[in-house]
Amino acid sequence: MAHYSFSPTDIGEILAQTANFVQTELGWTASLSGGVLSITPKAGEAEFRLSQSTGFSPGYTGPNLRFRLIQDNQDFHSDVSHVDGTALCWLYGGNTPEPWLLVAIMTEPGVYRLGYLGYLERYGAWASGAIIDTVNFGHSSATGRPVLAWDNIDSHMLFSGNTRFGPSTAFRPSGNLGGVIIQNAGLGNSPLARFCTTGNNYPADAPRAGGGAVDSYARRLRDPGVNPLSGEAALAPITLFADMLRNSTWTPLGRVPGLRLVNIANFDPGERYSYAGKAWRIFPLCRKSGDPFNTGNQGIAVLEE
Repeated sequence: MAHYSFSPTDIGEILAQTANFVQTELGWTASLSGGVLSITPKAGEAEFRLSQSTGFSPGYTGPNLRFRLIQDNQDFHSDVSHVDGTALCWLYGGNTPEPWLLVAIMTEPGVYRLGYLGYLERYGAWASGAIIDTVNFGHSSATGRPVLAWDNIDSHMLFSGNTRFGPSTAFRPSGNLGGVIIQNAGLGNSPLARFCTTGNNYPADAPRAGGGAVDSYARRLRDPGVNPLSGEAALAPITLFADMLRNSTWTPLGRVPGLRLVNIANFDPGERYSYAGKAWRIFPLCRKSGDPFNTGNQGIAVLEE
């Protein structure tokens, strides 16, 4: 794994530094042209594109960082919302067990914006597993917008299926959610599962995906404290599931490389933590404290060494 931090002047510098990072540290193919960073971790498979986008809702016109995934006939995107500051940026990535990259941006003190791309560590022999997702949290102190709770279905936390696909309010643009490419012709349905509930405009026969902190599988991580068996804070692997046949029978797809879910009640944002012989860096899903704009004690740990 590799990591790098810097203080960018804008999203353009984030793209340039990310291009250099994935090429020199991870050995991936990448090119930056016209404000669009194209990344190909695996030759002949998915292409990931990063770029600046504008707007998130009618009340917010500031910049976002767009993550886009293209493979075969699938082309979709998910935006890191409200990147209205670039005080500090962290890049984390690796190639084991599958290629992965996390971009974490501190937009103002205590506020972190997250985006992820890569491939799942798949359960079973099925093709692709390419994935993108971001945090879409419809508020920042710079916009003055009303606050949505982090677990509201019109907010989106990493990899969480508890999100409305279409807009119910002015906060969410339709379909601005990540997903997983699932290539298995035997299923007879869409090869793309998005992180969403049914919502507006979502194809009735398309699979849905989930497994993030808002979803039922991971809700036990909300309880603060340490594991009484070891005295350590538990870093739980992020297992993603898909409702393949849209019958509420959730199939485990695989694990997200490089990241763990963690309750951050006993951590400071940005804290380094040693767990199971490895070093991890702790981030909130957006903001640990600050009533009412916060994501509570929901956080991730990213593999550092």
